[in-house]
Parts: sequence; C-alpha cells; structure tokens
Amino acid sequence: YGNALLSIGGAHLQNKNYDEAYQFYKEAITYIEKSADQMNLSTVYGNLAGVHTQFQQHDSAIYYIHKSLEINQAANNTVGIAYNYSGLGNAYFYMGNYQEAIKNNLLGLEISEKIGLAGISVGLYHNLASCYNQTGTYQKAQEYALKSISMSQEMKSLEHEAYGYEYLSVAYEKSGQIEKALQAFKKRYELEKQFLNEEKNRQISEMQIRFETEQKNKQIETLSQQAKIQSLELSKRNFLLAMAGLGIWILLLVAYLIIQRKKANYNSQLSSSQQKLLRTQMNPHFLFNALMAIQKFLFKNEPKEAGVYMSRFAKLMRQILENSREDFISIKDEVSTLENYIVLQQLRFSNKFTYEIIVDEEIDSEAVMIPPMFAQPFIENAIEHGFKGLDSDGHLKVEFKMENSLIKLTVSDNGMGIDQTKAANSESNHKSLATKITNERFALMKKNQKSKIGMKINPFKDKSGTRIDFLLPVSSFA
Repeated sequence: YGNALLSIGGAHLQNKNYDEAYQFYKEAITYIEKSADQMNLSTVYGNLAGVHTQFQQHDSAIYYIHKSLEINQAANNTVGIAYNYSGLGNAYFYMGNYQEAIKNNLLGLEISEKIGLAGISVGLYHNLASCYNQTGTYQKAQEYALKSISMSQEMKSLEHEAYGYEYLSVAYEKSGQIEKALQAFKKRYELEKQFLNEEKNRQISEMQIRFETEQKNKQIETLSQQAKIQSLELSKRNFLLAMAGLGIWILLLVAYLIIQRKKANYNSQLSSSQQKLLRTQMNPHFLFNALMAIQKFLFKNEPKEAGVYMSRFAKLMRQILENSREDFISIKDEVSTLENYIVLQQLRFSNKFTYEIIVDEEIDSEAVMIPPMFAQPFIENAIEHGFKGLDSDGHLKVEFKMENSLIKLTVSDNGMGIDQTKAANSESNHKSLATKITNERFALMKKNQKSKIGMKINPFKDKSGTRIDFLLPVSSFA
C-alpha cells in the first residue's frame, strides 16, 4: 500500500500538483517505515525534499535530503548519493549559502563522474557554474559552463547546452569579456530557438499521432460492428460445434471411467496376488521350525549363534514384508532375501544341503530391478520336498542372467525330481499352489508388458532334480 501511495504522489509531483503530492508522500512514509523498505523510504524522503523546494521551504528540503542520504550511504547506493548531494547543492544555493552549495555539488560531481552518470554530471556542472558566478569566481564558472556544454553536445541535449551557454555568457559578462558574452548569448538564443522548434515539431507530431489514432479507432469501431454481425451469423454454427465438443467430452469421460475401473480391478487383483504370495512366504511351518532351530542354540548355551540366526530371521521377516509392498526391487535386495531364507533353512536341516547364488557379471545388481519373490516358493519346495530321501547332500543353485532385455532367473536342484515329488499329495499340492500364484502374477504383469515374460518348469532327463526358468521384466533406478 505504501508503494502505491508513493506512485500516486509521484504522479502529482510530475503534474506539479505539489499540495496533493505532499499529502500522499507523508502518508506513504507511515507504511514504508513499517515495511523497512529502505530504498523506497530513501525515494520518498528525496521526493518530499523536492516538494519543500517548490514551497521554498529549503530548511525542510535539506532535512529530508539528509535522511535520504543516510539510507543511501548505508546501502552504498552511489547513484542515490550523487542525487542527494545535487539536491543539497540546489537547496543551499536557493538559501544563498553558496559555499555549502559548491561543497555539496563537488561531492556529487566526484561520484557521478566516477561512475559515468552523464545526466547528473551535466546538472552539477550547471549548478557549479551558477554558484561560482554568484561568488565572483568567474574563471571557475567559465570552466564548468564549458564542461556542461561539451557534455550536453555528447548527450545531444539542446536544452542542457542552452543552459551552459547562459551561465557562460554571465561569466564572460561579469569578467568584462563583453564580446565573448555576446557570442555565448547568441548561441544560447539559437539553441533555445532550435529547441523550441523541436518541441513544437514534437507537439505537432503528437497531434498527428492522436489524429491518426482517432481515425484508426473509428475504423476499429466500424470493423467491430461488422464483427458483431458476423458473430451473430456464426453463433448457430458455434452452438453446434459446442454440442459436438460436449459429446466428445462425454465420450472421453466415459472412456476415462472405464480405464479407471479396469485399473481398479487390476490393482485389486494385484493386491490379492500379493497377499497370496505373502502367505506362501510366511509359511507357518517354516516359521515355527526356524524358531525351534534357533531355540536349540539357547538350550545348548550358544547365545552367540542364536543371536546371529535370530538377526537373520528378523531381517528376513522385514524383507518379506517390505518386498511384498513393492512392484520392483533391486537384484541385490532379492539376493539378500534369498540368502537369509536359505541360511535359515540350512539351520533347520543341519546343513544337509548346499547352495550357490550367481549374478552374471554384466548385471549391475544395485541398479537393475525385478519383481520380487518369484524364486522363494520353488526354493522352499526343493528344500522341503525335493531333498527328502537323498543318499547324498542336496545342492541348490540360483542364477540371474540378462536375456533379450529381460532377466532370466533360474532355480535348479539335484533333488527327487518332479515325477518322484508328485508321489506325495501334500507336496504336489504345495508345488501346485506356488505354480498357480506365480502364473496369476505373470498374467497380471503381461497386461502391462509387451515382452515374453513367464515361467517354465524343466525336469532333468534322468528325472533327478528340477530346473525352473523365469523370464522377468526389468526396471532401473532413474
């Protein structure tokens, strides 16, 4: 609000409505001081000084210029400082204190020349020429008048150049150089005449522009009337187009709702599949037996071993719960989960089987991501059922390879084989359930995948052992 009052005051000052400008500036100070906007506060102080100068209240003008100068000096605002010194020079000049006027004008000139402010410098040259004329220092007055003329010519400012010749003619006259004074006076007259002619031409040009603008406005009004007529003719067609657009929008809405419904069904099926998968992972029989195996270490007074396996057990439970909520996890995380699971199974079966997990060197196991928990149900089947009745130790092998932009995950064992495993109904049912859930997961994933993903169970030729191949989609970290 304070900035708005400042702008309104500036408009009144430009239009020479000094009383109105003063009222708006005084009101603006109240708001700007509260906002701590120092630069705007400096501006309003400077503008108030200008108003007091017009009222010939030079003491008040000096007071506000000093307040503005304090702010600009604190902010190292060299442009504002140069303006402030120029304002002080003018105020002291009007008060008749020419020495103070000269002092402040020189301070402002030192800054403006240093940073190249030609607009301020030329005004200060005028001020100094006038001050030195008043103090009788005509040589100095001539020096600064000539500087102002030179800079005005560079700026191509006829008005400033005319002022320069005015101060120069006074300096020549006062110092007895009448002929030079006359020449300077004539030059000033010519420049003022030229300036007035240019001003007149500018005003004529503005009038011509206004006339042309009015003509164009009339043409626009005529065109507007014609446009209204055309608009009435087009309204019927626009209505039909709007109705067609509405129909298309309704069709798009229906399509969107259908897609959302399919998406909701997909998410529901996915959630159901994940819950089934989690139940197979959190097999109560495995959990109970694993905890019983850990308990044996406590009974044997081997707390260190019990702690190690308990840590693995807790980590496995956390991994299973976390992985069941993710669509993709890194191969590194999948390997860690499988290792924790297999080590706990080794503990249950007293290390009667060995295992190896191999990740192809071409695969960045931390960056490449796959759907989780495909291998674990089949690893469980191999350990729980495939290794039963073997004369020698069982061996489990898990491999990750890259194949045609997919991950080929292979789980193989040297157990009883599929035909022998089917002999026991409970075991066959377990494998059947794992296979059913896995196929359901692949069916859901194929809706969003163009690649040939899936699972294949391959019995070995000698009916000893089983190999299961998974082709899994791949995702990567961004």
